[in-house]
Amino acid sequence: MMIDRRRVRRKNRFIPYNYTINYTRISVTLLLIIAIGFGVYCIADKEQYKEVIKNKGDITFEDGVVSEVTSITTAETEPEIVDLHAKPIINKMMIGEDVYSENAVLIDLSTNQILADKNLNDKIYPASLTKIMTVAVGLEMVDDLQDVFLMPEDIFGYLFEENASTAGFQPNEYIKIIDLMYGAMLPSGADATIGIGQYVSGSEAAFVEKMNEKLIELGIAETTHFTNTSGLHDDNHYSTVADIAVIFNYALEKPMFREILSSRTYTSSPTNINPDGVQMTSTMFNRITGSEVEGVTILGGKTGFTDNAGFCLASIASKNGKEYMLITANASIECGASYPHAADAITIYGNYLS
Repeated sequence: MMIDRRRVRRKNRFIPYNYTINYTRISVTLLLIIAIGFGVYCIADKEQYKEVIKNKGDITFEDGVVSEVTSITTAETEPEIVDLHAKPIINKMMIGEDVYSENAVLIDLSTNQILADKNLNDKIYPASLTKIMTVAVGLEMVDDLQDVFLMPEDIFGYLFEENASTAGFQPNEYIKIIDLMYGAMLPSGADATIGIGQYVSGSEAAFVEKMNEKLIELGIAETTHFTNTSGLHDDNHYSTVADIAVIFNYALEKPMFREILSSRTYTSSPTNINPDGVQMTSTMFNRITGSEVEGVTILGGKTGFTDNAGFCLASIASKNGKEYMLITANASIECGASYPHAADAITIYGNYLS
């Protein structure tokens, strides 16, 4: 039988001979469709991505290149500024010659307003008022106040040469961190502040860097700078009473700091060297009882003194259910009063509170 070559059998079907399948053309067509589709998807996705980034304000597109906006770096490197600066009331009083201190500021803590001041923005040497910052930063960074620190031997020769006050801790003594905090604030121990710095940061110098970083956060780094944890004199260790008030405000936000500040006496935990603990007394309450002014109770405070700084005092007091803060500095050692900073606290709380 003759085969009609005009027909070709394909899978049990007969296809006209002039109909041929061009697989190459089909493949090319499919690839073009896929490519066009993928291109449309990429353009749409890019526009959507640009819109998301635009809304975030983080990245811009320039000639198809993604680049970061400066605001990202700014947000990551610049800390948020916490405004604890006190603002003066309209009828603010000027503290006069009835006080020994050259610098002073009295603040209503309920409103954070300045009631009275004297040279509040002048440069001062803060002496042991520095320890307010040391303890506040330490409390913020320590996770376990019951942990212990081995007091090193090598710091005591330096402290003796500088005639620095100490809390009474001994070389190679295992001391709880909470006891270092009390030792820094009540007897104003430089041994305790160095211990805090070494425990938290490995060295006093590294901890001082943390203190100065905190000044940036508080917005006072241009007018206050620290070189040590205790307030021993250094020409590059300075502040103002206005800035000390900001630091005091920051510290008073911490309940443990308030508890330490208001303590008159404290006994540390037993140690390997002091089985009965170390007895401590507040240097401020050694000078005043806190009830000298009628209607006013001085709740706690931190004293300071060096030859360059004069007598200094940061204290809080209450009257008629309201709390007040007082910072005084630079009361001369030659003024004739035994404790001019304590006398000034009594005068200012008595004469400048309504």
